Amino acid sequence: MTSVSDNLQVKILSSAEGVAQEGARCLIETARGRSGALVALSGGSTPKTMYDVLRGSSAEDAEALRSAFYFFGDERTVDNYHADSNVELAVSGFVRALKIPHSHLVAPDGAAANLDEEAARLTHRLHDHAQTNAAGVPVFDLIFLGMGTDGHTASLFPNTAGLTNTAPGFIANEVRQLNTWRLTLTFPVLNAARRVVILCTGGNKATVLRRIFDGTGGEFPITRVRGENVQWLLDEAAASLLPKSVGVQ
Repeated sequence: MTSVSDNLQVKILSSAEGVAQEGARCLIETARGRSGALVALSGGSTPKTMYDVLRGSSAEDAEALRSAFYFFGDERTVDNYHADSNVELAVSGFVRALKIPHSHLVAPDGAAANLDEEAARLTHRLHDHAQTNAAGVPVFDLIFLGMGTDGHTASLFPNTAGLTNTAPGFIANEVRQLNTWRLTLTFPVLNAARRVVILCTGGNKATVLRRIFDGTGGEFPITRVRGENVQWLLDEAAASLLPKSVGVQ
């Protein structure tokens, strides 16, 4: 199995805004490439800017984006209208503006009374929408991920049970260090995707990225993302401690 250091696909942009613009381009490319494409969105400041970019899409691109189906890679334990909700971020960012059909948005209910049941519901919806690979894992056309300063991705945090959960779908993952639970996709689904794009910006990520790319950061959860087509989009601040040979400008 490959690791991050075995097959680097890294693109370094000059700014966080550049990362957001490239992320938007990746989403539009996927939506135009396959009608009804299956996409998993993420939360965070860079996706927020990416959604701002998407609002300015051309008529043709907007039509392609309306044909895609959208899930969310993870969600906090808040309702869909909460300021901290990844769903709210996307809806207020581009979904409402581009008139994405309600039926094309599968929103997790982070405020559900029983998160295990909600994870099961989301998994059922995912299997309804997705093709599966030979191992029975649903396959996304595109998954967006971010990375925290502790190396977590989606809501797969260090020292949590979700790191070893092999269920092919969504789970409720207890994050004791934050005194909360999260809904999240599991690594088997992340690694089955046709394309994964990791958006990572800011100088506070630079040390973790250096250790990931030099092979000494194996404890970071994001190193378990080992799909066949994983691309990192970094700004110069995040990439500041990487060798000059890494990435394309």
